[in-house]
Amino acid sequence: MNISFRKYDFKIHRQDDQIFIFDEVRKKNVILTPEEWVRQNFIHYLIEDLRYPRSKIAVEKEFNLNGLKKRFDLLVFDRATKPFLLIECKAQSEALNEKVLKQCLDYNLKFGVPFFCISNGDFTHAWHVLNGKVSILKAFPAYIDKE
Repeated sequence: MNISFRKYDFKIHRQDDQIFIFDEVRKKNVILTPEEWVRQNFIHYLIEDLRYPRSKIAVEKEFNLNGLKKRFDLLVFDRATKPFLLIECKAQSEALNEKVLKQCLDYNLKFGVPFFCISNGDFTHAWHVLNGKVSILKAFPAYIDKE
């Protein structure tokens, strides 16, 4: 899947020796790491391009998986607030390989989303699970407001 992140209007500032970016979902400044850059681009893509409400996106939340503490990057909820899309973000310098896919699949054991994806900003791979069959996703579904 090819996603071209456009130039979003990020709020970035420097404090002492660190660079921060404002997270529109968490409503706070976070340290701008290479992985955070990919995560923030994805957040803006979901909100500005696909029209997902901020309230339907969870960012870096801890959860338990088989007694171990884990933390997902992005979890998007549908209109009924059921987990819908799981996104695992990596830095652009990190390869998307079987290890990264396994991490996302392991996390999905907890959430059971119909859509999941791995991305390093340059490359994005996404899948759709329907009736036990997995297919490659060519584009993310836009948020459709049915009201």
